[in-house]
Amino acid sequence: MNRQSSSILAMLPERFAADCRLSRLLTALQLEGKQERAPFVTDSPILQSRYEAILQQSVTLLPVVVSRHAMDSSKRSGNPPCFACLGSAMEDKGFPEVLAAIDSLFASAQPINARFALQSSDPDHRSAVALAGFRSAPKKHVSLVDHPLSEQAYLQLAS
Repeated sequence: MNRQSSSILAMLPERFAADCRLSRLLTALQLEGKQERAPFVTDSPILQSRYEAILQQSVTLLPVVVSRHAMDSSKRSGNPPCFACLGSAMEDKGFPEVLAAIDSLFASAQPINARFALQSSDPDHRSAVALAGFRSAPKKHVSLVDHPLSEQAYLQLAS
């Protein structure tokens, strides 16, 4: 029975391309005629195009999956909506732009009735710079999470 496995790409393209083993791996797969049995996938259109340029082969774009449990969870009444930006703090996910938008919302004349949960773990350079200048970090409706979250922890943030 042949099982097709996928290589999920989740690291910065610059670090991925700099890995000296990459070209040897791709060459070995091609020589063995097994390159099509090791497809590469990602959940980011930006990363998809960057990885395709590096790999010189197609990279499949996967949809972002939301847990059914998360979708079925209920929000306690009276709480403002919670907007979450989860995963590593990365430029290709728009993390610096999310921080700028939140700063803009809190700086506006009309108060915003919302909460924000931002996972700020393992930031790339541009995201780290944006975090350092994030004026809304001390606001009571902003939570910066610097570690990975379980599904249960995510649900608690959103309730």
